[in-house]
Amino acid sequence: MRPQTAPVMRRVVMTALAVAAMALGAPAPAGAALSYVGQFGTAGSGPGALTAVGPIATAPDGSVYALDGDFGSAARRIVRYTPSGAFIAAFAGQTGAPESLQDAADLAVDARGFVYVTEPAQKRIAKFTAGGQLVDPNWAGATATFIASDPVGNLYLSWPGLTKLDDSGRVLFTRPSVNVNVLATDAHQQIYATSPTSGVSFDATGNFLGALGEIAGRDRPPSAAQFGSPPTSVTVTSDDTIWFNDPATDRLISFDHAGHALGACGAQLFSGSFSPGPLASTAAGDLYAGDANSIRHFTTSGMGKLCRDLQIRITHVRLSSSRFRRSSTPFSPRRGATLKFTVNQASTILVRLFPLRAGSPSTTLLSATRKAGPTTVRVSGWHGNRPLPPGTYKIGVAVTTFGVPGKVLTKRVVLAR
Repeated sequence: MRPQTAPVMRRVVMTALAVAAMALGAPAPAGAALSYVGQFGTAGSGPGALTAVGPIATAPDGSVYALDGDFGSAARRIVRYTPSGAFIAAFAGQTGAPESLQDAADLAVDARGFVYVTEPAQKRIAKFTAGGQLVDPNWAGATATFIASDPVGNLYLSWPGLTKLDDSGRVLFTRPSVNVNVLATDAHQQIYATSPTSGVSFDATGNFLGALGEIAGRDRPPSAAQFGSPPTSVTVTSDDTIWFNDPATDRLISFDHAGHALGACGAQLFSGSFSPGPLASTAAGDLYAGDANSIRHFTTSGMGKLCRDLQIRITHVRLSSSRFRRSSTPFSPRRGATLKFTVNQASTILVRLFPLRAGSPSTTLLSATRKAGPTTVRVSGWHGNRPLPPGTYKIGVAVTTFGVPGKVLTKRVVLAR
């Protein structure tokens, strides 16, 4: 896949302008907010119970469609829910009828409410009505693994290649050499997809624009703009925020329309574990995430929890001298530290003192959970109540948020004799 020159130059200019704006003091993106609404489709014996959540898609009326069953299973069916998660119907399971699915891989719903399901091994795309009636078992004679739709009714196919068709099946463009995975589109018909190394974006005619995020190195935890492993799903919410899942760290990672990272969040959105899988969203601001055998429902409307990168700033640090002073208690030591820092979200804080001399052990001063905002730490003694020798030290604050190690910030201080 070779990026086109003009789009890349436009992106370079946009990036340069963004950097210049930041240098002039323009505020960085604050992050995207999500509110947790609830969970549906949980395991059970009812008709709406899910055994394994596959790809999810939403309809213009807000209905939620999910492929249920393991990938490649001949028993895979389509389950339909209301926007709030009430079961409506299930169809296209293994029945032996023409509408049965053999190896359903992905699904999408177009602007008129028709449901499209890819079956790559059968080399076909099946088209259904919103109620589950088979319209065309081999729509447009097309084949693909992944499929997405845009608000005006176009369909996008990937693997093999990248192809755009209108709702009649007429090909609008095709890029045979572009092989990306799960697709999503926005209101501008810009295309987003997952790849083995990052998220990627294309313009409305299939020209490559750039990467979104990157895979973190093995020696450091991922930031809000980095994936712990390749993303496997993507969606675009009504506020033009692009969301990817990160299976390695159980997070949702967000970017704005220009490709700037907004932040990441995970299980802190509600009480419980969260392993986001397939994603989908609606024009009303809803975001749905598959989570094992259920679907989590979030909304971008109203005041939600902010998904943003963790920021930390040390504002003051002081180490006391290790000299002894005369007092009522002979030779009482004066040693300790005062550290002031601020974080922008609730985090687990670990404060340690690192002597720069080889072989000298570090000392833990604090390990606790702190709310967002300024924090002052005062310590009156060192580990084992030993005097602190003169020398040069680094005092460090390590933070963990969403269960993922975050930033480590250190500041060098000198303790004189």
